[in-house]
Order: sequence, then structure tokens, then C-alpha cells
Amino acid sequence: MFSVEMDKTTSSITVIDDHNDYPEVEMIIGDAEVFIRQYDEKRDEHDVVRISNVMLAELLLAMEKEEGNYKTELNHGTKHK
Repeated sequence: MFSVEMDKTTSSITVIDDHNDYPEVEMIIGDAEVFIRQYDEKRDEHDVVRISNVMLAELLLAMEKEEGNYKTELNHGTKHK
């Protein structure tokens, strides 16, 4: 299950594990960077990963590839192999 919320400066995607085996994860997408966070109950705080929008595009592109090393180029705002 997931939800998508948008405001003037960011988009937020929250994914909830249907089997409740994992805590929900939230991705907050801004103009220049992306934050991925997940709440850690033991520490009572969020674990946060900060990446660029280009890195997010590469992560999504990598999910479609086989094992190997790939160089990407930015072409009109879109990442290409």
C-alpha cells in the first residue's frame, strides 16, 4: 500500500508494508534532492538517506538492468544508459 501527497515544493510518497514486517518508508522529493526516511523505534528517530534527483533516476533505471557497470548521461532532464 502507498500514498502520494504533493504540495508547492515537494512530493511525498509513503509505502506501508502490507504484512507489517517492516516499518513504513517515506520518500520526500524536492527540486534538487530526495530524502528517504524510515522510523527506528529503538532509537526513537528516523534513519535518513539524502540523494540527488539524478541519483534517484539512476536507482530507478538500475532496477531494469542486468548485473554490470553502467555509465549514464543526462539528456534533456532524463537519465539514459
